[in-house]
Amino acid sequence: MTGLFPCRLLLWELPPGCRASPRRVLERLPAGKAQAVAALRRREDALCAAAAYALLERALGRLEDPPSLADLHWDALGRPFFPARPELFVSLSHSRRGAACALAPCPVGVDTEETDQPLEDWRELAREAGFSGVSSREGFLALWTMWESFFKQAGGRCARPRPLRARPWGEGFRLEGEGLPPALFLLFPSPARLTALCLPPGASRPLFETIKEELFCL
Repeated sequence: MTGLFPCRLLLWELPPGCRASPRRVLERLPAGKAQAVAALRRREDALCAAAAYALLERALGRLEDPPSLADLHWDALGRPFFPARPELFVSLSHSRRGAACALAPCPVGVDTEETDQPLEDWRELAREAGFSGVSSREGFLALWTMWESFFKQAGGRCARPRPLRARPWGEGFRLEGEGLPPALFLLFPSPARLTALCLPPGASRPLFETIKEELFCL
């Protein structure tokens, strides 16, 4: 699948002891969304939520005639989009200590999760979720992250089938379950987190980068 521009995936991890302020990023968002981010209870959550928008701004900056963060709208499911630029598809994710942004010329979904989160009862969680073929904590987290990225890409229009299983497919994976449309899943692991990207079948592999420099001086 080709598009007017390549899909981009940008990741960022919250530096230990980060004292930066997301104020300048929030000033470029619509007022309602900026207030919602600033009101998050944990300071780290607000930083990571703001970081997702800072990553989006960086990805947009690589386009010709890019829209601004002020042009963002959100649909009934909370997914960001640009009404005047229907060829742009956006997905954002943040966790306790990081953020992810995907910008693509096709429907896209991204989810990022910490790998050290407590999952001692992952077997019971897998059973309750209807996950099949999961034999490790890492396998459970991978399947969960892929499903979350699919849910975003599909716009919440598909209930999670039971059973749900992941199979290798091309460069990545596919999810198998009754009623699921085909989709390509790519995993991007790091020591601290696991990120899953969901794309339509045939999509080109995205351009991927981890942002390590300061995000909040934009």
